[in-house]
Amino acid sequence: MPNRDRPALHDADQKLVTSAIAGNPSARQMLAERLACLPAIVRRRNLRERHPLDAAALELAVRSAAYAANANLSSYSGDRSLEAWAWDLAGTELNRSRTQNAEQARDQERSLASGSAAAEGATAWTAFELQSRLERLPKDAQDPLRWVHFEARSLEELAEQLELPHAGMHTSYYRALELLNDLQSAGSQAF
Repeated sequence: MPNRDRPALHDADQKLVTSAIAGNPSARQMLAERLACLPAIVRRRNLRERHPLDAAALELAVRSAAYAANANLSSYSGDRSLEAWAWDLAGTELNRSRTQNAEQARDQERSLASGSAAAEGATAWTAFELQSRLERLPKDAQDPLRWVHFEARSLEELAEQLELPHAGMHTSYYRALELLNDLQSAGSQAF
């Protein structure tokens, strides 16, 4: 816990953050330049892990870390450099992404094991089958489906992170679902 009686170790960084939050354009630009290291930090930390995230999950972790940095900027206390703060934030976001991926994998296994899709009269796709079907879709249609079904992200969370209207994110997701269903119903069993 920092000692409030002495000046912060990184007072210049604290002033930069405070000025950027207050809306100073030059401070915002300088802060953006200082935090431009965040994607590289997330990727570097991922490489150090025993079970690194795959490329898609890693890119979402990078976006999530950038979002978290912006959302938590006011909590920066100046007790360490901005880069050290970004390093810690990257670790937190990687751990959160890894936990979400593990939970989603368990949920998918339970769903496939229970045969819930088959019980409803639908085709129960394995993760491999779903992945191969997704690869047939355009990239912009693949992303919303992957984020929701493989990354366990909510549409609202994605809309905020991507700075899109909520309705736009919902529209993208449901259009992608329609396209996936259209491909299936077109009789293309061999995808």
